[in-house]
Amino acid sequence: MFHEPREDQSSHAPPPEPSPELRERVLQRCRQELQVRVQVDRRRRSQWRWSLVGAAACLLLANIAGERQNDTRIAAILEGRSHALVAHRAAPVRGRSSYSRATLLAALLRDPDSL
Repeated sequence: MFHEPREDQSSHAPPPEPSPELRERVLQRCRQELQVRVQVDRRRRSQWRWSLVGAAACLLLANIAGERQNDTRIAAILEGRSHALVAHRAAPVRGRSSYSRATLLAALLRDPDSL
């Protein structure tokens, strides 16, 4: 087998150094790119934070609306204004169970939020 003699790597001169102007331009580019990346990361974190704040605000508003609706329903039941209670009270004593179920169903079909 034929082997070429290798040249001694240590005898080679080190690669030439780039000019100081070129080094400064490369470093300046790197600094600019890092600044752009930092700004993009900050923007992403800020958007994520504000989206969480918006979601929490929506949940709070939905909770307030649900609480108002429940308070209104409870007040209507306590005052006797609920359609289901009115239908139940209006039913005659005889055959009350089937008639009250039918009137309750009719009241619920008219207003499903009555309970």
